[in-house]
Amino acid sequence: MNKKKITAKAPQMGVMAQQEKNGVVGSVDEIVNLPIQIIEEKVMSSNTKDAIKLIQGLANNDNSDAAYYLAKLYMEGDVVKQNVQKGIMYLQQAADLGNTKAMMEIARSGYIYAKDEAEREKVFDWFHKAALKGNAEAEMIISYLYLMGYGCEENKTLADMWHLKARIDDFDETKVFEILGTNNNFNDSDYDK
Repeated sequence: MNKKKITAKAPQMGVMAQQEKNGVVGSVDEIVNLPIQIIEEKVMSSNTKDAIKLIQGLANNDNSDAAYYLAKLYMEGDVVKQNVQKGIMYLQQAADLGNTKAMMEIARSGYIYAKDEAEREKVFDWFHKAALKGNAEAEMIISYLYLMGYGCEENKTLADMWHLKARIDDFDETKVFEILGTNNNFNDSDYDK
């Protein structure tokens, strides 16, 4: 297969000029993985500000991986000054752009803190979006949420379907109980009723 060569173009904050200066040219697949490569290179050379500007430029151009990476950087505060609010903003952006890691983080966090049915429905929606994108962890969680009627109508048929899909995708079911912070209250007989 011929891979089309492109030059990364992110005009915000002088990113394009910086990328051209650094010779950032490659296939579409290489450009998608650009944020991590750039940050590692820049951090190693003690040029964190340039790295952050490059990643922000990619995030501003709807790169979900760059937005997710910025979310992690701002939330953890190891490379940049911690700014949880900014981290959450980038996490939401990444999820809105289809990043399943971001969707899962939002859903897990919401599951822990959901106070009412409206919040539980939002949690369900994020897990469901990630499941629809093929995230096996989300598939298994959705099966349990359907079984419990958490944020959705209880639906045994859909619970069975998602449970089977997650098993086909070889997801370790025991991880769900860690993620949901619950004991194993379910077993195969719950799905067989």
